[in-house]
Amino acid sequence: MKTIRRLKKLEVHSGLIDTLLIVGLICGAWLKLIYSQLSTKINPIPLMSQTNTQMYVTSLVTILLVMSVLYTIGMRRYMILLWIGSILMTVLFLADTLYGRYYFNPITLSIFSQLYMADDVSGSAFGLIKWKDLVFFMDYLVLLPFYIITKPMRRKMVKPISLWKHIVYGLVVFVGLTVVFSLRYQALNTVHYVYERKNIAKDLGLLYYHGYDIKDRIDSSLNKQKITEEDIEYIYAYDGDNSSESNAFSGIAKGRNLYIIQLEAIMGYLIDYDVDGQEVMPFLNNLKKRKCVSIKLLYSNSQWQHG
Repeated sequence: MKTIRRLKKLEVHSGLIDTLLIVGLICGAWLKLIYSQLSTKINPIPLMSQTNTQMYVTSLVTILLVMSVLYTIGMRRYMILLWIGSILMTVLFLADTLYGRYYFNPITLSIFSQLYMADDVSGSAFGLIKWKDLVFFMDYLVLLPFYIITKPMRRKMVKPISLWKHIVYGLVVFVGLTVVFSLRYQALNTVHYVYERKNIAKDLGLLYYHGYDIKDRIDSSLNKQKITEEDIEYIYAYDGDNSSESNAFSGIAKGRNLYIIQLEAIMGYLIDYDVDGQEVMPFLNNLKKRKCVSIKLLYSNSQWQHG
């Protein structure tokens, strides 16, 4: 109570309190991002490796870019937008953490869009939560009371800066951060992003990863092409002209019982894997136990095991 009374006696510019809140929201989002990437092992230890240091810097710049945009477009309601942005990033990084603990990858927009088709997964989600995940809410335990206490004080304080200065400040920060990010990005080897997309998050942070994912989804939606009747006729004509002919291997498997079961995008560790005593793939496990099938694991270009 003494601290509150002292705060109320202070005659300071409203910008000081806003600055403290903004710094708190930015630092909170940054720490949550780092925690998520380390917790899901997207970025392994040591903590201060070259890759991790790169990620710390670029992810902070990305968060600052997002916050500068919200600050600029929010005008005199910018604090509300910053709070909304902070909450949305918290939800996003928490979803990445829970999803990444099982699939070792950040969640994507495609997964989000398919959630309505899934059954109740609350049991699985709660099973992935750890007590350390309280870090996602620790900053709000400090910032929210501070915001509530200082809100009546801010109304009585000096008139805030003009809208023009507000916009100029936001744009200057945005342009400066964009230049910094571009310089950092040009120094990276982006070739390995093609082979495994989570490397984007590993180098540039989860927030940039999701921005790239949204852009990629939009580009795919805009560039969709429908097959025409002429295309169908061409395909039929091509198949007819290039049908397989008899050769030395024709009929070589006649009379033999050979079945090939090909599973696309299935990870090898799921063979003989169980959750709470229940097998994930009981049919294939049964065939394997009866020696009716030989499991051949192949490595894909994304370094996952596929069966």
